[in-house]
Amino acid sequence: MDEMPKLPMIPPQPPEMLRQWCDRVNAHVRSTVIPKLVELRKQFSDFAKGLEMIALHEGKLHAIDREALANFIQDLRKELMEVVAAIPELNNNFLARTLLSDRFHDAGHSLFANGSVGAFCSRIDNAVVSGGPAPVLQLLPLDEQKLLIQPNELEPKQEDVAIEIRTAIAVIEKEQEPRLRQKNITIKVSVPDRPLVVEHYPAMTMSAIKELIQNAIDAMESAGGEVSVRAVLEGDEVVIRIVDEGSGIVPGREQWILDSGNTMKKGGTGMGLALVKAYVEKILHGKFSIANNPDGGATATMRITLAKEQQL
Repeated sequence: MDEMPKLPMIPPQPPEMLRQWCDRVNAHVRSTVIPKLVELRKQFSDFAKGLEMIALHEGKLHAIDREALANFIQDLRKELMEVVAAIPELNNNFLARTLLSDRFHDAGHSLFANGSVGAFCSRIDNAVVSGGPAPVLQLLPLDEQKLLIQPNELEPKQEDVAIEIRTAIAVIEKEQEPRLRQKNITIKVSVPDRPLVVEHYPAMTMSAIKELIQNAIDAMESAGGEVSVRAVLEGDEVVIRIVDEGSGIVPGREQWILDSGNTMKKGGTGMGLALVKAYVEKILHGKFSIANNPDGGATATMRITLAKEQQL
């Protein structure tokens, strides 16, 4: 990832100027990014239909077919991110660039195959085994409004971070209910009664938490288990831990996977964790880490300073 500018967003300006700036960014999103996303979704749909024909002819999908799909989705996401990065207004605004990049990375993750290559391939295999019709490709609807950037997203707010934690979990449970049920994956949340008020950018914080929960779910794709999302107050720091029961990280690669472009997942771009780390450390001036658990799985940890008014 390129060097982060010192300012997390464009210098403070009157609300009207900020709104006009967002309008210019959104004009690019509407004219270049969203059409590209529509085009890529069509390419994915055509590719997936080809896999259905292979499965019907061969009696199942082979490992090479699944790998081909994962690589194809990875190429589509990279192509989409290149279009986002080309928006000129984002060149000197790391916060807005990160917010939009993360938003469209998430769109690429969820809008292609409902976020799960494995689940899509399983639907094809199940249909072939049962002798039933080929499964209908489940593409989530494209909500253009949710892909645009709003002026209030570029203004920090003092807010209980538990709101973003619960919202992120609710969104994932709603969007991926069939997959979570099929893979026997549950999400458990633990937050204290005391509000954990931090100064942050709520939309970005929720996206970061969603990314970490999604990574935990992906790590448990084969064996299932529990994702634990815990928030505690340690001194003057709010500590958020996302704990999974997956296979963990290859020893010695804990830092490697935080670098842009590196990933342990087939079909992943490696941008997710890199953006989370950049947001927590460059924008919130906090700390982010990921490490293996002694008894298996891994834990991603975000540390954010409690708002001054809340410090004892």
